[in-house]
Amino acid sequence: MMVGPNDMRRCLITVTALAAAFAIGCSISDDVTGPVAAGAWGGVGISLVATEQSAQLEFDCALGEISEPLVLDAEGGFTLDGTFTPEHGGPIREDEVLESEPATYAGVIDGGQMTLTIHLLERGTISGPFALERDGSALLRKCL
Repeated sequence: MMVGPNDMRRCLITVTALAAAFAIGCSISDDVTGPVAAGAWGGVGISLVATEQSAQLEFDCALGEISEPLVLDAEGGFTLDGTFTPEHGGPIREDEVLESEPATYAGVIDGGQMTLTIHLLERGTISGPFALERDGSALLRKCL
C-alpha cells in the first residue's frame, strides 16, 4: 500500500490534534489551585461543610471553624487557622460557654478525597489524619 502526501498530512494533523488535546487535558487536571467548591465532606469521626467564605467542622466530641475560604495551593493543599471547641458528655447547660482554642487545619485534596490534620496550638497536639470524601456521609459518635 502506498502512502501519499495527503495521507501523511492527515496523519500529522491527527497526531497534532491529539497531542494538543492531551496537553490541554493534562494542564486542566494538574491545575488544582483556587477555592474549594461549597459543599459537604464526610468521613469517620468528622464532618466538614465548606462555604464560599468559611468551613464548619463537627467531630465526635468537638466543633471546629475555619473563618476564611478553603483555597488550594499548587499542590492541592491548604493550611488555615481556625478554632477548635471541645465538647463533653451530657447536655450543655444554658449558661455554659464552651471554650474554643486556636487550631491550624492542614488539608490536601485529591479528586473527591480530602486528608485533614488539625494542630491544636495551645495543647501542642495533632489530631488526624482524617479521611473525608466529597458529598460523603459523616460517621459521628457523639460523646456521651
